[in-house]
Amino acid sequence: MIRLAAAAGPRWEIATQVGCSIDTVHKGCDRFTAEGVLGLFDRARSGAPRLHPLEEVLTVIEVAASRPEALGLPFPTWTLGGQGSRGRS
Repeated sequence: MIRLAAAAGPRWEIATQVGCSIDTVHKGCDRFTAEGVLGLFDRARSGAPRLHPLEEVLTVIEVAASRPEALGLPFPTWTLGGQGSRGRS
């Protein structure tokens, strides 16, 4: 988004290219202008705190993005292959 804005692209066009709203582009560009790179990080939000530390979340993402066989597991994909409907009639 910031690179597209630096190339002087209109913000509505940037929103279309990155798949977000114009308001999101305005907010991102304004925060970058005011705070630099640190303005691009997510802000703390109200609501329930995280249930899992960031390190655990990143580990789950890394494992999910890998092939099970590469982790020494005896199956080629992460799908349950129809086992999810077991017990239903």
